[in-house]
Amino acid sequence: MSTGKPKYICSAWFAIHRVLRYDESNNEKALLSGGGKMSERVFQYPFDKIYQLYLQKVTKKGRTQAELDNVLSWLTGYEQEILHASELPLQDFFAQAKMSPQATLITGVVCGVRVEKLEDPLMRQIREMDKVVDELAKGKAIEKIKR
Repeated sequence: MSTGKPKYICSAWFAIHRVLRYDESNNEKALLSGGGKMSERVFQYPFDKIYQLYLQKVTKKGRTQAELDNVLSWLTGYEQEILHASELPLQDFFAQAKMSPQATLITGVVCGVRVEKLEDPLMRQIREMDKVVDELAKGKAIEKIKR
């Protein structure tokens, strides 16, 4: 029986969708290029809220906080303490991150959007993060997630 609430596979995008209440004027082209009101609001979303949703998602699927931290630390270069406490907006969080060189190897579809086709570098980094968390939640080995 449906509760009337939409089911979201991607935790971060669920949170962002709630904040944005989805702006119908944002089309796929604007999303891919990083343009539009939606992207600007996404970039200002605080990392700590996304992290909590990621943590809920992976623990619900039987993975641990340590595994989540391992994958996010590999991707962003941040230490565990920063991941747990950072209230930075995503834009600043990624501006200060030391992204893994292997991050460019992250491909595939996240919430219906192909990661490698994203034109805006920040939007791509956000989707790469969502992709590795999705892979972790689906049971993929950490060694394979790190490519």
